[in-house]
Amino acid sequence: HTANRGNFTTVTQTILDRLPAEDTKTTYVYDEYKYHLIREDNIIYLCLADAAMASRIAFAFLSQLREDFEPYLAQAMGANAYSLTGQVGPILKRHMRAYSGAGGDKIAAARDGV
Repeated sequence: HTANRGNFTTVTQTILDRLPAEDTKTTYVYDEYKYHLIREDNIIYLCLADAAMASRIAFAFLSQLREDFEPYLAQAMGANAYSLTGQVGPILKRHMRAYSGAGGDKIAAARDGV
């Protein structure tokens, strides 16, 4: 989900086509964006972020999504694209707001509080 314009779909498909079959956690850089992804048990969690965003924030976001998505895994295995948007969409939006704002970097917040 993004308000930005670009060839994100094409780049994402290229990344997914080249992704190894085994579980992985990696980042791909394209222009001024980073594609962060976690592949676990044949489920791919991917987010697109500005290059300036710390990778630890993006991976914390993906880890939280992975945890929150767990109850939907059985449904997802046989689902069509976008069929879980009603259930998962609000969770995704909430986390996008939380991790995009100043509160998303808990390490920096802790460091600043010292």
